[in-house]
Amino acid sequence: MSQTTHSDEWTPRRVLIVLTLIASQVASIATIILGPQSLPVIDREFNTNQGSWFVTSELLASAVLCPLFARLSDLYGKRRLAVIALLSGGLGSLLVAAAPTFSLLLVGRAMQGTLIVCCILGAAIVRESFPAKIAPVAVGLAVTGAGLPGSLVPFVTGPLMDSHGYRGVFLALAVVVAVAAVVLIHVVPESPVAKEGSVDFVGAFLLGSAVGSLLAGVSLGATVGWTSPLVVMLIVIGVCLGVGWILSATKKSDPLIDIRILADRRVATRMVAGGLIAGTGTLFLVISALVAESGSENGFGFGLNATQYAFVQCLFFFGFFVGGVVPIRAVRRYSFQLVQSILIVVLLLTSAALLLALDSLPLFGAIHLSAGLAVGGFFATMINFLLSEATPDRRASTAALYMTVATMMQSVFATVPISLSNGLFPGAEGSFGLDGIRFMGVFAIVTVLAAGLCTVAARRTTIRDLIDPLKKVPSGTVSEDAVLLRDSPADYL
Repeated sequence: MSQTTHSDEWTPRRVLIVLTLIASQVASIATIILGPQSLPVIDREFNTNQGSWFVTSELLASAVLCPLFARLSDLYGKRRLAVIALLSGGLGSLLVAAAPTFSLLLVGRAMQGTLIVCCILGAAIVRESFPAKIAPVAVGLAVTGAGLPGSLVPFVTGPLMDSHGYRGVFLALAVVVAVAAVVLIHVVPESPVAKEGSVDFVGAFLLGSAVGSLLAGVSLGATVGWTSPLVVMLIVIGVCLGVGWILSATKKSDPLIDIRILADRRVATRMVAGGLIAGTGTLFLVISALVAESGSENGFGFGLNATQYAFVQCLFFFGFFVGGVVPIRAVRRYSFQLVQSILIVVLLLTSAALLLALDSLPLFGAIHLSAGLAVGGFFATMINFLLSEATPDRRASTAALYMTVATMMQSVFATVPISLSNGLFPGAEGSFGLDGIRFMGVFAIVTVLAAGLCTVAARRTTIRDLIDPLKKVPSGTVSEDAVLLRDSPADYL
């Protein structure tokens, strides 16, 4: 039996590295939470019905920056790019805190999109710098460890927002991010530069411009009219840029995102399903913030301040943390198809229950826990399936593509349903009426159903397929689908 050396075990420095990476990811969770949390205040202060872009701009930027930073980190070092990501996010937080106009506010939010990049770079840093014996556990902690402290973030941001406004919260976030960057420089080792090559900046520009133009067209179309020359021009430009990106990605040997992965029908349809569920989760949080902070004079809502709303918000993120752990174990004993089907049914029922919880605070809190569990579980099982299907040389491309699809769908769902709601059911300036809130709830139900259809379309489902997953796998074996997930989830990162 081989002996374990001290170099293969946990040391105080390795623990400190993991904690530092977790702290950087908590900052990214905080900025994501602050989007929906600040949305009602942003709408009122800037007297706009385009406040959803406060959420969208960060997610849209991260969709492009995740694969871009992943490629740059291969060329220039992962710690260096992680520090740059933190500093850029910190500067973005300062700009949000000081922005005198709505346009500058959105620029700051886009800069904060670099904070989400830390989730990818942190796992890669641990995988390269830790010994093989403890690397899988360390990667798992670096990826999911931020979920639990992240659920407590609203209890910090809520009181700060009540006492100092959203500007005070983002100023405090900038200080925290700066401290995290300094600690990361001194604690985390630099990764070796593993590759030589070019960076597909053209692809990044085409992708970001295409999605941004399309979202802007849809957002404005619901308010100024779909036949407006500006709206038509934005949509046409977005489509042309999107086609250009696809052509560019298929011709390059090392594109920003390898979309050839989507040639596999099972991968493509499940990728779409994962994006729809991620988008639904974001829409749920947007609806949640609007309902929680609306007064009962609107016919719905609870009139909660940011501190009170934190108790509701943390239930979603705690459920997300639990959902990211439990379903993976279930897949080892039951069918992957069954586990994902159950998660879709749970989210479908939760979305429907949301329409009944507009004046019931206990039910409102319970559905947050349920929604977080379903979204987190779907994300965990989906990412593991996709990575298990990919060949070793394409796992990084698959991860980058999935994160891009997920964040893009989140940005779409933070803009399109709100814009359509404003156009179809206009409320008072800077607020939403009951019909608008119900419309967004129905929109969430429809998208969950679409995600369910995608998971069914991923394989040729028969009656036997629907019955077999109900059979529990005998003790000591794993299900057929679970063979795909036979390794630790951390082994794919």
